[in-house]
Amino acid sequence: MHNKTIRTLMIIFLFTIAVATSMTPSTMVSWSVHVTRMTDFPYVDTHPFITQTNDAKIWVIWAQETFENLALTYKTSSDLGATWSDEMNLTKIIAEGQNSCPSMTQTEDGTIWVVWQSDRPPPPPPPLPDFSINASPQSLIIPKNSSDTSNITITSLNDFNKPVDLMVSNEPTNVTTTLDPPQVTPPPNGTANSTLTVTVGTTALPGNYTLTVFARAQSGPTHLVNIALEITEATTAASYSDTFSDTSSFTTEETDAEITYDYEIYYKTSSDYGATWSNDTQLTDNALDDVAPSIIQLTNGTILVVWQSDSPGNTDIFCQTSSDGGTSWSNATPLTTDSNSDRHPSVTQTNDERIWVAWHSNRFGDYEVFSKVYSSSWSDDVRRTSSTNHDTGPSILQTLDGTIWLFWSSLEPVVNATSDLYYKVSFDNGATWSERVQFTTDPYDDSWPSVTQTNDTKIWVVWASNRADQPYPNWEIWCTTSLPGDLNDDGVVDINDLTRVKDAYGAIPGDPRWDATTDITKDDIIDIYDLAIVGRDYGAT
Repeated sequence: MHNKTIRTLMIIFLFTIAVATSMTPSTMVSWSVHVTRMTDFPYVDTHPFITQTNDAKIWVIWAQETFENLALTYKTSSDLGATWSDEMNLTKIIAEGQNSCPSMTQTEDGTIWVVWQSDRPPPPPPPLPDFSINASPQSLIIPKNSSDTSNITITSLNDFNKPVDLMVSNEPTNVTTTLDPPQVTPPPNGTANSTLTVTVGTTALPGNYTLTVFARAQSGPTHLVNIALEITEATTAASYSDTFSDTSSFTTEETDAEITYDYEIYYKTSSDYGATWSNDTQLTDNALDDVAPSIIQLTNGTILVVWQSDSPGNTDIFCQTSSDGGTSWSNATPLTTDSNSDRHPSVTQTNDERIWVAWHSNRFGDYEVFSKVYSSSWSDDVRRTSSTNHDTGPSILQTLDGTIWLFWSSLEPVVNATSDLYYKVSFDNGATWSERVQFTTDPYDDSWPSVTQTNDTKIWVVWASNRADQPYPNWEIWCTTSLPGDLNDDGVVDINDLTRVKDAYGAIPGDPRWDATTDITKDDIIDIYDLAIVGRDYGAT
């Protein structure tokens, strides 16, 4: 038998039997040495967020500078990161305001939600009505060779005081109309009148008609009132119905109210996996900055958004919830009340149904990462980092094996220092945490990490960096992943990892051959799915 055939059979054997031994979970994760640049744009790309939707599509969304404004941009991968779509815009390319700090989740009904911050001008207030028009009587019965009148009243609203031109349309044949006067100017909040005279000629055809009186101020909307006209052969007394008033058209004049341009939280949704999107909806509305939102859907179906707000006079973390898919929202509730600045929250829910929120705060002079947990009530704030560095922009996640991951950016307080990414983990639902581990070591800045785990068990980390391997030191989006197939943490997926899976293949907890590190999918059995992950990553570094 040729060596090639033997090798092929060995690979088939290794791919159809596999897995491992040891009741102790692995405390290390092997990371790919390859760092991938995801954007190539001559301006700023920053504040990325990564997640995977239930169709297995990976989404990366970030803020991109376009014509001196930041617009939300995203790309997707349907093959677990092997290839990526072109960049697509989520907000207008040329739009007022800076749109940044996106966060994304998919709810159990499949709807994709994106929240972000924007300092766009607030929507204009509803237009105020300028005047109304009515007619009395509103119904005229006029015999041939006769005439009758109706009083047209213009009523000023909101101090309106401009000339209003009047005209009539829809006159039947051999019917004439006149308005006296054809232009009126009501006093502020008062009325002005014009008399409509309708004359029916001897050759007019009897029947029912509708006359329309139009009223319009210069550069304003047109208002109208309809008058029913019945033409008869014999002489009949005129009659009238109740006065009809039209107040459905409004001016769009600016009021004296001051327009503010603070940051607010916005969101939009897609129910067809991004093929179409809803309009932007404003969630917060106050005169101070609301920024850096993070969104999830809880296991009970509630949508939870957390963000930082200046509303109390300093900066605290707030939240709002919706239990009806965004139709209504709770009032904003503060999660922190410290007199120092609490900023840039990240929220997740762990498999014990507790809600975790992480953020950074300058309570001890420099910025440190804090967290708190909700079970039946919110816990106290707990400090998670302790160094002389500025530790900022945390991202928190629990992976399939129950490990809680906390990533952040750390900057030494020295001249010309650059920021790097760090992380720490907890294997016991947050009771204890590892020491911090440095994740990036590039001599340029690495900031604003976002972390997720995809259904192939890879952990993805994306961040913004101004690394110098580009024409200009602008900010771009970068990423790297874990190597779930590297079972012995030697930095390469090779025959040793395949052998380890082979030796434990078919084992379940309690079996003498059980090796928890080879249960990559964490389903308590070493099977073909674990083997496939090692095979897929074979040769990866």
